Amino acid sequence: MVGKYSAVCAVCLSPISHLFSSSTGYRFPPRGWSRLMKPLAVVFLQQRNNKHSVAALAGALESVEDRLGLTVWFARPRQVIERLSQAAAIHRRVVLAWSFHTPDVLSVAPAFRDIRQQAAANRWPLLGLAGGAHPSGDPAGTLRLGFDYVLRGEAEAGLPHFLAAHAAGGELRGTPGLAWVDNGEYRQNRRPRPVNLDHYPPFAARHGLFAPIEISRGCPCHCGYCQTPALLGRRMRHRSLDKIVHHAEVMRRHGLTDLRFVSTNAFAWGSADGHTPNPAGIEALLKALGGIFDKGRIYFGSFPSEVRPDSVTPELAVMVRRLAGNDNVVIGAQSGSDRMLERLRRGHNVAQVVRAVEILRAVGFRVYVDFIFALPGEREDDRRLTRSLMRCVSDLGAIVHGHTFLPLPGTPLNRAKPGRVDLETRQLALELAGTGRLCGHWRQQEELAVRLEQFFRGQSPATSTGDDL
Repeated sequence: MVGKYSAVCAVCLSPISHLFSSSTGYRFPPRGWSRLMKPLAVVFLQQRNNKHSVAALAGALESVEDRLGLTVWFARPRQVIERLSQAAAIHRRVVLAWSFHTPDVLSVAPAFRDIRQQAAANRWPLLGLAGGAHPSGDPAGTLRLGFDYVLRGEAEAGLPHFLAAHAAGGELRGTPGLAWVDNGEYRQNRRPRPVNLDHYPPFAARHGLFAPIEISRGCPCHCGYCQTPALLGRRMRHRSLDKIVHHAEVMRRHGLTDLRFVSTNAFAWGSADGHTPNPAGIEALLKALGGIFDKGRIYFGSFPSEVRPDSVTPELAVMVRRLAGNDNVVIGAQSGSDRMLERLRRGHNVAQVVRAVEILRAVGFRVYVDFIFALPGEREDDRRLTRSLMRCVSDLGAIVHGHTFLPLPGTPLNRAKPGRVDLETRQLALELAGTGRLCGHWRQQEELAVRLEQFFRGQSPATSTGDDL
């Protein structure tokens, strides 16, 4: 990205690199330089946790980049100051777009504070735009981190709208889903309507930025700890077979060899109600994709997707085993207590978890089963039942994937206190991990939840509940 600008300046006939300074940013442009400056650059900050969303957002801009005179750049955290300096030297306006999750807040806050200081010291024409799961759930708290605007909800349509207005020097605050502070008062627009996935690519082929194909979005359930229903809606939308095949062909032409998918429930792709599986549709999809990618490189129902236990049937398990290449499937149990599953509004029971593991193991899948420890409202009987289910699925050959409850903004359990994993569950988790039957970052999440609670408590006023999502 830098090399394309290491040419001769048409104004002063000296190398363009003279405009950049690693210590102070760009120097004041020479006379006449403004006539040659481009209208707008957007710099996406790329991290491991947001790479898929960045690819999708950059893909949504591909059709408007040329019309807007927009330059799209990407920067890792260590590169972002340099990238912003370079962008500010040759653009009239620069937007830093940062999508992040709640666990990232502790690193985002100091990093963006440093960016703000650099921008002020060097007079960069910079706007900070935040989006993604955490900013959508807590827009007011995100604005207090120093961002100028928050784009709430799905951004494939809102981001081009925002950038088009900014490139033209127009009014930004008509953007659907936008939140901002005006004279000390929080303001927000209504969130955008759910997008049609067929209208937007799942990645940015123009920039060589690929990601798993998002085949469905939203979830008909309303689990108390989960941001998906509030952020993406409770009606499950599916990308059509033809569009999935098209994007798979694009990936193959660009030399990619593995085909993965994003879905809250891969076994519900094509389902009319988001619950009842559509085996004929999934079979048609996997057969079509098998004509593009080697069967052994198609991964359906494994990470970054998962599968609800009540969607697992013998027919689907045999079919996916036959037509896809993954040797593992991820399912969500979360608790071994039917009381807690009902309280969490999971929409399935413990018996369905056991049955799903049995079905998947019978056809040779390695099964990862998600559990959330230290859930709010648990009683000792609930914890005992969870430990019993952990042992049960482990004896069936499954691997427990352990998590610790983390309150997320915009969820029904947003105000719950982070808990501590009880001693007996902790001991069992360590025992299973020692024999390779448990994985996950539950211990790190336990500590992170406490640190985040302390951070949010220190924000003033109290963070938004996200109820307005």
